[in-house]
Amino acid sequence: MDGNMPMLIFLLVLALQHLPCYESFVFRQFAQLNQLASASKSSPVTNIKTDYFRSAKSDDEFTHGDVLSPVPPPATLEVVLFGIGDFRVTDHPGLASALTPHPVIDGERKNKVILPLTILETRDTLPNTPMARSHTLDTASILHSSLHSLSNQLRLKGMDLIIASSLYSSTYAQDEGIEDGVDGIQKMLKVMINSSLRAHTNFNFHEINVHVCNLGDVDNALGYGPYSHLFPFSALSPSNDDILVKFKAWDCNLRPVAWDDVTTSSEDFPEEYNDYENSYILNNKDSDDRTVADIAHAPSISVSESQLDGVQVVQLPQSLTEIPSELEITKMLYEAIHKGWRDDELEMIMSSLECNKNSGLYATHWGGLDKSTMEEETLKTAVDLFLFNSNLDNNGEIINGDEALLHYLPWWRSTNLKNNKKSLEHAAIRWMMSSDDSNLIDDRYNHLRTENLIEGELITRLLCAPLQFGTISLRWLWHQAEKKDVADKKSGVGTFLGLSVPSLLRKEKCASIIKTITEGKEWHRLFAAKNMKKEYNSDNNHSEKKSALLYGYWRWHGFLCRYCTSQISPHSLENIDSEKNKDGIVFIHGFGASGTQFEKVMAELSLCIGKDSSKPMIGLAPDLIGFGQSEKPAISYTQYLWESYSSCFLKEIVLGTKCCDSFVLGGNSIGGFISMSVSADDSIRKEIELEFVSASGAPGTEKCSGLILINSAGKILSESDVKDLQEIDHHTTAEKTALDLLGKCSPPKREFAAIGGTGLLTYLRPRIQSICKNLYPTNPSAVDQILCDAILRDSLDPGAINVMISGSKLPSPRTANELLGADYGSSKNRNGSVIIEGVYDGPVLVTQGVLDPLNDAKDRAIRLGEFRSDINIKFINGGHCPHDELPTDISKALSEWILTREVFK
Repeated sequence: MDGNMPMLIFLLVLALQHLPCYESFVFRQFAQLNQLASASKSSPVTNIKTDYFRSAKSDDEFTHGDVLSPVPPPATLEVVLFGIGDFRVTDHPGLASALTPHPVIDGERKNKVILPLTILETRDTLPNTPMARSHTLDTASILHSSLHSLSNQLRLKGMDLIIASSLYSSTYAQDEGIEDGVDGIQKMLKVMINSSLRAHTNFNFHEINVHVCNLGDVDNALGYGPYSHLFPFSALSPSNDDILVKFKAWDCNLRPVAWDDVTTSSEDFPEEYNDYENSYILNNKDSDDRTVADIAHAPSISVSESQLDGVQVVQLPQSLTEIPSELEITKMLYEAIHKGWRDDELEMIMSSLECNKNSGLYATHWGGLDKSTMEEETLKTAVDLFLFNSNLDNNGEIINGDEALLHYLPWWRSTNLKNNKKSLEHAAIRWMMSSDDSNLIDDRYNHLRTENLIEGELITRLLCAPLQFGTISLRWLWHQAEKKDVADKKSGVGTFLGLSVPSLLRKEKCASIIKTITEGKEWHRLFAAKNMKKEYNSDNNHSEKKSALLYGYWRWHGFLCRYCTSQISPHSLENIDSEKNKDGIVFIHGFGASGTQFEKVMAELSLCIGKDSSKPMIGLAPDLIGFGQSEKPAISYTQYLWESYSSCFLKEIVLGTKCCDSFVLGGNSIGGFISMSVSADDSIRKEIELEFVSASGAPGTEKCSGLILINSAGKILSESDVKDLQEIDHHTTAEKTALDLLGKCSPPKREFAAIGGTGLLTYLRPRIQSICKNLYPTNPSAVDQILCDAILRDSLDPGAINVMISGSKLPSPRTANELLGADYGSSKNRNGSVIIEGVYDGPVLVTQGVLDPLNDAKDRAIRLGEFRSDINIKFINGGHCPHDELPTDISKALSEWILTREVFK
């Protein structure tokens, strides 16, 4: 036997030499097991199994001599494609589906390899990121925080987030041999799929499932998520044509039945929220256990390790798990929006972007909130505190709702919440929240209060960015409120005695506040989907009379808002969005109205001015937030909020999406005052070195070529008024607001304000037609059923009452003298001002309906004309809304002024 040992060793070595795959396989298995033992991240997958040898031969096996070779087991690649709108792990059906093991069939289970992936590219999605153009640095910071939150949550579940960005795409595309024909998100997705397949040659992949969130019709059309950019899907076919690629869209809709109905029969879907509520909310509620049949359950991904049999995770190079810095994301956003970035201009670009930093709404993530509060778990803590806190104050009252957030979380203290001293909106909200406990301003802002705010306002502002970027979901939020409802019922709050108290007077309203947020957002998405389908069907129905308006949507601080567009020049509207060399006329509506009210005047303008226009021209009219078909969130509606909204609309839509070179701004009633204010703020130069103030705290665009006032609201001071006021106080309104000199904010208690607002709306709704006819004295027939139905419909939206409540606590408005640079009563003729204010000194046209029953319209117009020489007056023999009552007269006045004055030149 000993003599034969050398021969046996020789034969064994010879056999091994004829098995070239064996050595690599053994060493690969040993290395993987060793990596698992040491928890190293260099292994391509985790949880590797070693039973890759079959016990019997089959067609899939091949042999070398009498030794079986390994057969790669079957597997699917599960790509979970995260994007803006779903940066979370809780209530994420795509991730839950990917993590669910395949069923066992014939005693075997297919393997799953998970690729948690997000793609940051500058062609498809990043250019459409909401708020990125006007708030680039803050949006970059929010995106960075969202990625950080998602990455942390995935790591807690044993996964690394793979981040494919334009910073690395070119190199990886070359390495993977991807052709240049497929660009943007599809190209980068294909790169990452091929990288994953190459990293796992120990599997026989036969299917690739791409899990991606369907954000809904309107948000998909906005294009900030990956869903709408993945067609045609055939472009994603991997290098191996034998592998089937499946597109697995999922959604996080609150009410699936409603979405099915609006998809299959949009024409029958309710027009008013009351009808929607009756059909999909109240009729589905079981009064015994307070469950809602139509509410989709939030899926959990708390999968135990025993359930993850056959589920493994891709681990690509470490560099792809590193979150780009805020500066790198800023560069990508800037390049996506402005189609270029030059490192040698870094200092100049960053200086320009810094001017707009922290100029969003106060106490939002665009307006001072620390970005760490974007974290998923941090937000869950805040929601839990808002709903379920049971601690008592000194009077024995439960501290919950906004007061609990303010009391227990440090986020709203002056040291943590960055106040923009240039923002009048910030100053107005701080004025409402300031305490009377101290005479020191800094101390007052460390003892804030919430009773002067709209109920639920702090949580609404806090959730703006998280809901937009998806670090939490609406559906999860609704379920938390439902838990609170169930708990209240068990404790007696939900009994007949408790429910018999009018809802406006109940103290336990936290759950209803959260549900109003979620139901309101869901309703506006559904109604927008209905209207998009209606417009599409109208375009394809050649026999149906078409509106002169096209409708679009945009998101401001996460709130869904509508605007309308009309062709004024004779150029084709099909590609007018991409035409660079064009002008815009932007109209802002009055109280209770919407952008639709300017349809007639824009149609007339196309007849009067279109044929004489040397370049393309479009008309635009947004629905102000809180009005029309825009959302109506629980926030304090001040003039500064609407001015900030309108300024952002100009930057994001007019100059951004619609590519206008310049614009004329006009408005009616309160919309005229907003136009006046926005034109003044727009004159503030970025290069200004002194302290300035504006509604948002950001400088302007200097693109406003003219101002049109149609029976404008606003305080007009005579020369004698100015002299009398200056003897008492030499400060302008903007200075007093910014320097906290407005005095005490003492509105009526919000319970009484809510009762008064509700009563006023109840009184006005059945009288809409008679009220409007009174405002249209010359042509009352212009008050048609379409106008009245639209005003009524808009007033029934959830949250409409908040605009009425806000009217009881408005801060003092800037005067028309200040905004238009009057020869008296404005900052231009005062010395010693400590703050620079915007003043619009360009051409102004006042078109005044002299029969306006609300005021002495003719006298107001004359006084405006006395401000300075470049203000033209045109009297119209109409009422408060002459643009809708007498559109031909208004359009003639506008076109004559624009053309003879050469406004756009």
